[in-house]
Amino acid sequence: MNAPNPARQVERASLYYTLNNGLIWKHIETLRGNPGAYEWRVPVLTNGKKKCRIKVVLRDAAGNSLGRDASDAVFSIGL
Repeated sequence: MNAPNPARQVERASLYYTLNNGLIWKHIETLRGNPGAYEWRVPVLTNGKKKCRIKVVLRDAAGNSLGRDASDAVFSIGL
């Protein structure tokens, strides 16, 4: 992940997931600051998915992007 500019403080960390390798991202939650960790309950699915990914976007108080990262590889959510 790109390291945030130390002169600009992280105000929000927005978390997203995708079930189709990034075609459509779904919002999980937006957290204040940069908590460093988050316990996520995977969504309830009617069938398993094999192209899942997670991403985080860090923003300053003005809403400017400070950095972002996504999982390097897809993972599966099974039943």
